[in-house]
Amino acid sequence: MAQRTYALCNGEYIGIESIFTIKDGKQINIPERLSDLRKKSQSNQLFCPCGKCGANLVLVAGDRNLKEQHFRIKKGQHFSECTYIEEGSISVESKIVLKCWLDDILHDDKLESRVPICDVSNTNRKYEFSFLSRKNGIAVDYCFNRVNLSEEKQSIIDVNSKGINIIHIVDSMNSGTNGQYPESLMRVQEKQGFCLFLNPSKGDYEKAKLSVAVYSTDYKGLWVELPIVTSKLSQYTIDKEGFICLFGKRLSVYCDEIMSKWKIRNENELIRINKEKEELERRIEKEAHSAIEKFNKNKKIETFKENIVDKLIASKVPIQGPDGNYYFLCSLCGKIGTQDEFPYKSIPGHYCIGACKECNEGALAGCSSTEKLIRIKESFKHNVPMKCPRCGSKLIIRTAKRGINGGRQFYGCSAYPDCKYSQSL
Repeated sequence: MAQRTYALCNGEYIGIESIFTIKDGKQINIPERLSDLRKKSQSNQLFCPCGKCGANLVLVAGDRNLKEQHFRIKKGQHFSECTYIEEGSISVESKIVLKCWLDDILHDDKLESRVPICDVSNTNRKYEFSFLSRKNGIAVDYCFNRVNLSEEKQSIIDVNSKGINIIHIVDSMNSGTNGQYPESLMRVQEKQGFCLFLNPSKGDYEKAKLSVAVYSTDYKGLWVELPIVTSKLSQYTIDKEGFICLFGKRLSVYCDEIMSKWKIRNENELIRINKEKEELERRIEKEAHSAIEKFNKNKKIETFKENIVDKLIASKVPIQGPDGNYYFLCSLCGKIGTQDEFPYKSIPGHYCIGACKECNEGALAGCSSTEKLIRIKESFKHNVPMKCPRCGSKLIIRTAKRGINGGRQFYGCSAYPDCKYSQSL
């Protein structure tokens, strides 16, 4: 921590940042201010800012770094009732560079720091402006942690700062959303159109940077931080109407340009996502339709193949199936197949009966064309293939035991009763 960084004097707060300013772009200590504070310190006019313990403070201000620039309680004094809350070094460094920046661009020799809002209006709340230039009608509200940007504070500032243009700034560590709604930062964005993040660079005004960002949702509905611009703090200015500018252009213009591009990008991304979704739905629908068609087609073919053996033997010509193919019957193994599977399919008087490729390469292998034809005719004389055309089991001669065909013989499948294929002798 940076120890006591401000003191109470004649009812006013004096921060250590008040001794800094800018000369010709260079950050320096103000000798007159140091001398004045030193005299007040020596004459016991500086008190603990808690306002309760009444402890006298002395100025410890060197010319090297922040650790040597603060106030401390005079030796020998100890007050248990002190309620002073120490300020972080980053917060003090930020106020130093902001003081230098405002001195550099506003040229107000009466710039006030740590001004309670009750000094501007009649509210009794303890909120304060980090800096106030009554001459220019500009105030800076700096917060190290965005959790301090409470709704109550924002409301009180709005009500009690008529005629004052407020610039809200937070430390750079507050940037980012992780997809969540940045509630406190959105309150700031709604007021000034964007958020400002300060990197004080250890209190070095020449190196300090200010980043500008806005928050919006992406096409998924997640909150994202859109970086607008980052530049040295010294390069930002404030125009006569109280608007922050960079290189002569208002930050609101930069924001509008980025938001316009972001909107177009979001819209294009939504179009792409919706297009992919539609294409996926069409593909799923097409695949489902194809699957149904295939199922129905296979069902038709299965239905078509039932009792096709009897049909083929009776028709003496190939039978066209629902798939557009012509089907043949192998008289050797009972296989039913299309024309492409039957090299021998031209049997005189029975053009639907022949030998399939398997039989041609197996049972008829080595036979001449004439011998193949003779064997096929011999097997066909029995009007039945050697194998069941349904399950591939062996066909055997059976005798009907009952019914109108009782006593008659027929070819039945040896796998009966699992397979009930039968064919007349």
